Amino acid sequence: MSTQPLLIDVLATRTAYAAFVALLCTGIYMMIANEHLVKKIIGLNLFQTAIFLFYIASAYVDGGAIPILSSGEAAEGLYVSPLPHVIVLTAIVVGVSLTAVALALCIRIYDEYGTLNVNALRDVMREEGTLPTGETERLRGARDADTDGQASNPSAGTGSTDAAGGPEGGETA
Repeated sequence: MSTQPLLIDVLATRTAYAAFVALLCTGIYMMIANEHLVKKIIGLNLFQTAIFLFYIASAYVDGGAIPILSSGEAAEGLYVSPLPHVIVLTAIVVGVSLTAVALALCIRIYDEYGTLNVNALRDVMREEGTLPTGETERLRGARDADTDGQASNPSAGTGSTDAAGGPEGGETA
């Protein structure tokens, strides 16, 4: 028989860490794999909850007491640091605020575009021309290359215009 503790024994004594890993992985998966914005926000909340659980579990002191002393009493024994609890309490307030703002943005996005699906939003914004072009468009163009090996250019054929909407250089017809 090996003297090494079995994985089951370790997990049985450290259930908070097992829950931390499960919540963290589930939250990350939900943020990456889901196309619905509200489900991404739920994944973010699971991720935050995992971090809160980790801080609280890390602050646990077996046999520790609360650090409140009566006047004139000497500090003896083990005490639990209140700092991780204060940090988590502050993080919970920030997390709730972040969730409220994210859900408010989801309501605004739904009112404007009629969907919360990321892919549908990307298509609608591309059709409107409000999706900024940049590195992702260049990479997408390279991925969607023609069989000849040339990348399609979504801005091909458009002339450059000045701020007034006319041809660049101020020329008029």
